[in-house]
Amino acid sequence: MADEFVSDAEKGKIAAELIQEAPPGEFNEVWNDVRVLLNNDDSLMTSCSRAAAQYHKDQLLPVTLEVDQPKTLLTNYNEISEGRFFDPNSKQSFKFDFLSKVVSDVQPYEQPNVEEKLETFRKAVQTELNHYIQEHYHNIGTGVVFIFNGHLAIAIESHIFQAKNFWNGRWRSQWEVPSLTSKQGTAEVNGIAKINVHYYEDGNVQLSTKKNLKGEAKYSANTNDSAKNVINAIHKAETEFESSVLQNYTVMSDSTFKTLRRKLPITRSKFDWNNAQSYRLAQDMNRN
Repeated sequence: MADEFVSDAEKGKIAAELIQEAPPGEFNEVWNDVRVLLNNDDSLMTSCSRAAAQYHKDQLLPVTLEVDQPKTLLTNYNEISEGRFFDPNSKQSFKFDFLSKVVSDVQPYEQPNVEEKLETFRKAVQTELNHYIQEHYHNIGTGVVFIFNGHLAIAIESHIFQAKNFWNGRWRSQWEVPSLTSKQGTAEVNGIAKINVHYYEDGNVQLSTKKNLKGEAKYSANTNDSAKNVINAIHKAETEFESSVLQNYTVMSDSTFKTLRRKLPITRSKFDWNNAQSYRLAQDMNRN
């Protein structure tokens, strides 16, 4: 049967989908591979530049505007126009090149149509979020509180890229927080957390999981107390999610993964899982 013809538009669509599926920390590698496959830079830019932009926003990419200044995040919450974003904490806007990952044209910026009370609440939540990131993300995370559509939107990103050890991983979570009202009571905060890990030494294994989360925060007349309750609710929900992932991983490691292996390896003797680390150590020593 003759090969089916694939149009340039279809190739571009496939390429864009591949870009969107790039593992954490490996965007450049995937982009370069797609470039080789397409063998047409004009088609690549036409088809994939928008996919690259959306990828970085979906990944909550952390960026630095100024030296010694806390990072901000690229999200759908703080995009002013195509390729231009703002940082609510430093009150600056900036351009971002999604391919070179370069920040430019940093300018003062005030978000329009923001109520003073909501901005005060945002700052209070940001302060509590900073403490949370420092304590529970070991200073490798970034968290930013935005004002979006009349409420607060929280974005958290943390990653470890270990290319020399053949693995990369990223945590992302996003939360929607109702604005303070004149009435005291309990407010529901809703979020989603995502974990992506890629391990590629002598194989290609990816962990990808996400879960919708929710929590309850007590609102009071005290803005700082309300902000602290919001972050406490987020902390509780994220900790429970993390614990469930670790528990499931342990179960899979102890049972599911073992059943995927054949009963007897080529040595014709059963594998001693209790001494698995010793086997790995001997293997590493033989390599040396």
